[in-house]
Amino acid sequence: MRKTIIALAIAAILIVGAILLGFPTTGQKKHAAMTNVQTAQFNLNVERNNAFDQEQKKVLTKKLSTDILESKTTIKDNEIRIAALYFKIDNSGKGMDEFYKNKIGQLEMKNISLRKTIVENEKKQSYWMKIKRLFNDQVDESGSGSSKFIVDNLK
Repeated sequence: MRKTIIALAIAAILIVGAILLGFPTTGQKKHAAMTNVQTAQFNLNVERNNAFDQEQKKVLTKKLSTDILESKTTIKDNEIRIAALYFKIDNSGKGMDEFYKNKIGQLEMKNISLRKTIVENEKKQSYWMKIKRLFNDQVDESGSGSSKFIVDNLK
């Protein structure tokens, strides 16, 4: 009986020791939990940044498409104005028709240059802001030039 009690006592000590050593301590649990939280926060930040970048790309692509469409519409409007100016000159019968045709030709060349710039750089998002500024400046020049020309021509 004594041997059995000693064997059971030793077995109980071994089982308790295995149980105590087999489970992580509170410090180990805290460290594992902190590591998991930090990893989750990092992954969340990465996903947020990716979503934000994708949304920004969509917005820029949409804006680029809108700007290009507006630019093409402005060029079409300019072409219509130029055609109207040619028609007015042909029907005016004034002696300065050659001078006016030269001015209209210059406006037409600017319009062609604008169209070429847009077609060449339509896909370049990074370059588009510079082109848009250039385009707006040239359109302002062309628009004011054509409106001054129309006023002069009507006098």
